[in-house]
Amino acid sequence: MAVLAAFGAPADTVMPAGVATQKTVYGDVLADSRKMTLYAFDQDNAGKSACTGECADVRTPLAAPRIGRPVGDWTILTRDDGSKQWAYKGKPLYSFTGDRAPGDLSGDGGDWKAAMVGPVFMPAGVTIKTTDYGPTFANLGRADALYGGQLLLQCRCQRYAAPSDQPRRHRPAQANVRRAGRRSPPPPTPSPRATGLR
Repeated sequence: MAVLAAFGAPADTVMPAGVATQKTVYGDVLADSRKMTLYAFDQDNAGKSACTGECADVRTPLAAPRIGRPVGDWTILTRDDGSKQWAYKGKPLYSFTGDRAPGDLSGDGGDWKAAMVGPVFMPAGVTIKTTDYGPTFANLGRADALYGGQLLLQCRCQRYAAPSDQPRRHRPAQANVRRAGRRSPPPPTPSPRATGLR
C-alpha cells in the first residue's frame, strides 16, 4: 500500500526554479522540471542525505545550484560528494529512475514516500492500494477492492452495487426481454432434404 509523505504545501507556496507540482492518482505531488515525481527518504536526517553511492544512482538527488539561496520552506544541503541538493521542510528530495512518465509513482514504497503537496480527500474506510495492475481503491482492513463504482468482494466473488442516488435493480436478462415484448426467434427447422429424410 502506498504511503505518501504529506508536506501540505499550499498551491501558492514559493518554489525554486525547476520545481513544480504534478497531478497523480493519489493527488498533487512535488515534481522536478520534467514533471517527474519527487520522493522523500525516511532514513534521511534533517539537513543530511543518507542516500549516497548506488542509492543516488537510482534515486537522483534534486540538484540545487551551487550559488542558490533558500526560498521559503526550501533549503539547500551539501551532500557528501560536495554537490548541492534541494530539501523541502528539512527533507532532501529525489527523483526515481524507474518513473517513465509524469505522474508515475513507481518509487513509492518502503522508506520512500512521494512528496504530496496537499491533503488527499479519501472517504472514510477507503484507501489506495498499489497492485500489479496499478493503483486500486480498497476498503481498509478487508479483502475488498473498489472498481468503477462497484464493490467486488474478492473473498466471496459476489458483486454488489455501490450506493448511489438511484439504487440499481438487477433482473435476469430474460425478464427484461419479456417486458420489452421481444423474444428471440425459434431455431430454424431443418428441411427434410438437409437431414436426408424424405
